[in-house]
Amino acid sequence: MKTLRTTCWLLFFCLITYHYAVSDIKPAFVHSIIIDINDYSYTNSPLIVFDESNHKFKLWASGDNSLMYKEAANIDHLEAVEWQLDVNNVYDGLSNVIKFNHHYYLYYSGYQSKEKTERTGIIVAESKNGIYYNDLHILNIVSNKTDLHSPSVVHAPDGYFYMMFSEQTEKGFNTHIFRSTNPIFPKETTVHVKTFLQSSSTLGSTHLDMAYNIGRNEFVLTANVSETNQFRVKLIHLDDDFKIKKFSYFSSEDNLSFQGNVSPLKNMEGHISPYTYDNRNLIAFIACGSYTHVGYIKYFIFSDEDPTNIENKLVLNIALPGDVPLKGDIDGDSKNDIILYRPSHCDWYYQLSTENYQQTKQVLWGIPNDIPFVFDYNGDHKDEIITWRPINGCWYIRYKGSFEDGEYDIIHWGYHNDIPVPGDYDQDGKVELAFWRPENGTWYILYEGLWPNCKYEKIQWGSSIDFPLAGFDFNNDGKVDLNFWRVSDFSQYINFRDGDKQVINISYQRVKE
Repeated sequence: MKTLRTTCWLLFFCLITYHYAVSDIKPAFVHSIIIDINDYSYTNSPLIVFDESNHKFKLWASGDNSLMYKEAANIDHLEAVEWQLDVNNVYDGLSNVIKFNHHYYLYYSGYQSKEKTERTGIIVAESKNGIYYNDLHILNIVSNKTDLHSPSVVHAPDGYFYMMFSEQTEKGFNTHIFRSTNPIFPKETTVHVKTFLQSSSTLGSTHLDMAYNIGRNEFVLTANVSETNQFRVKLIHLDDDFKIKKFSYFSSEDNLSFQGNVSPLKNMEGHISPYTYDNRNLIAFIACGSYTHVGYIKYFIFSDEDPTNIENKLVLNIALPGDVPLKGDIDGDSKNDIILYRPSHCDWYYQLSTENYQQTKQVLWGIPNDIPFVFDYNGDHKDEIITWRPINGCWYIRYKGSFEDGEYDIIHWGYHNDIPVPGDYDQDGKVELAFWRPENGTWYILYEGLWPNCKYEKIQWGSSIDFPLAGFDFNNDGKVDLNFWRVSDFSQYINFRDGDKQVINISYQRVKE
């Protein structure tokens, strides 16, 4: 029965929404660097930067107890260069290296000593040559030192140093951003800038890197969202207040398994460094991959010459398998906007009719297995982006902004076995939250207030073998009618709720194959 209901629910979406062609962005080039066939551990969080002072590409990779380093004038020549090894300290999760005033600063999460007796969270190691790091600075900007991961630092054009890192809590990962005038981030000069709560759902991953795109004057977070046989990264573009303004994706089919952080090619200040090839400025991503226990460092090169075109291709000209197109009027001009929900990453993409469908906007809203809706909940003649969460029976209604700093409501109405059936049941111009309970065939409609101090109506209509259909006004009286589909007799049962409880039984003939 669960399979039947799921099939009917998907069929319902297909009947009322649109369909888009399937496509994707492919890389211009793909290259790999063999790390060490006999030692996979050194593929942990590799980093390649371009040092503009001597025009060399520099590669760092960390293992369980050491740091390995290479440099070459050409990125492809890194493979042939011998490793230089720093064995003076223990490194666990190298994330970033920057250069300031002729000193190198390496940021990592790990232990203070080789004995691994005290985990310190995040350490800044200082060096004069970029190879041997002996001067350690332990960060003390947050109280919890035991579960801090993946620090990433940018020296921004405003003169400040910005650090991003993840903190593991009992409720999941939170991602923080701090700012300081000093690259070692002393507590007295360090200021908290932003926190992304539950970053695995709000940002799409806990494997994150931060960089600055000086060509667009924006901070960019890179999230590893790779899947089986596919390298895939998600760029999270931030505005000046570190609020999410859009997303973009780059992907390529590959036979490796990619885990850990993915970072764009940067310069020694943490800025995205264009990779020049054939007189074109391209964007390169560095990742670690494995196949049958052999470790590799790979870099993927994509065209990023026309970000607007890439943005459109990644949204409306592609609909990945499993995407859900939706119908709604977000801008309130009485015209349908183009809306697409991607359950795999909980991303929403939409183009507004008031902008002639020329600008693609993105917002992250929901978690996996949420059910998406678009309707006017507050009666302002603009549809809201909404999800219903089966695991807790809550409705998440977004008015504007993001989950961290936007305006939204969370309303509990329903349980995990219920089926959401929102609609305007009282002709007031607003959509009511409602659900149908299969175990008793009853509709529960919430008109105002919150449970238990609320005004609601429950109507028995249907049985456990039926499937409800939501949002249909069959007699054009401005009110949604109760109706369900009964598979056993291929019939639709409609309750107009007009006083006399008139019921129409519409039978459909089975189509012979």
